[in-house]
Amino acid sequence: LFDKQSYKLGKGVDLIVSTPSRVVEYVEAAVIGLKRVSYMCIDRLDLILGMGFQAQMEFLRANTHPHRQTIVSFSPTDQPPADVLRKLVDKRAVTVTFAGRQAPASPTGPARSGSGNAEATEHRVVRVKDAWTRENTLQEVLRQVRAEGREFSRTLLFVNSRAPMEKLVPQLQWWGSVLLLHDLVVTEGRNRVAEALQSDPHVLVVATEVGMEGLQPPLVAAVVHYQLPDTMERYCKRLQSCQAARSHLLYLPSMDSALARPLADYIAAQGQDPPEMLTQGKKRARDGKGAGARQ
Repeated sequence: LFDKQSYKLGKGVDLIVSTPSRVVEYVEAAVIGLKRVSYMCIDRLDLILGMGFQAQMEFLRANTHPHRQTIVSFSPTDQPPADVLRKLVDKRAVTVTFAGRQAPASPTGPARSGSGNAEATEHRVVRVKDAWTRENTLQEVLRQVRAEGREFSRTLLFVNSRAPMEKLVPQLQWWGSVLLLHDLVVTEGRNRVAEALQSDPHVLVVATEVGMEGLQPPLVAAVVHYQLPDTMERYCKRLQSCQAARSHLLYLPSMDSALARPLADYIAAQGQDPPEMLTQGKKRARDGKGAGARQ
């Protein structure tokens, strides 16, 4: 994928839409230069910084023309600190704030402006008591997604490492098109997954967040976090690769999960009501009663 995009970029382009880290990668590889950039649009700077990309954004500012026009958007409830903004944007920058979450695009095309069909992402939680519960609820959830999505059931299933994939794949053969994506998948395999995500409305991709890094699939029917990561940073990497999703299903191993509180805060920051099970875990962590509570 890198070589294919490098070839296209080398021929010259008028517009680049990318994540910060991917642009930095191409600049450092001398594939592109940014000194002639006229406009730099930064969408949801609050989320970009929350995912840990401040260093990359400072790199982009330092390597673009000083007289470029910068346009920045962020949520009014999560406005970056003034000192951080001064590092990333100049005084001429145009800032845009908004109150709600942007509706994801339709699976068949862009959302129509003013249609009034804004669609919020649903977050659901499955309480995992043991391995049997985890495996059986997964089958139930996926069969429901497939039954409800006769024309569209594209799904991402996240795990924390390659090891669980070997056990999961035989159990998912009934789905049909099942692809794996992890850190050891070579370029040819990544290209195959990227093409399937774009062309197959019913593909199921079992992936790690590292495997999905850099890929931007279209609207996803469901994102299943079969194994929650151990940090919000890793969770945010998953979100970056599935920004347009109808639902997120979170497998919570314990009411005392250390992620309960930051997950609840994140969902609330999007203008949505966190699932009750998350808010309960958040309260336990705040009161210091849970095993995963932080002092």
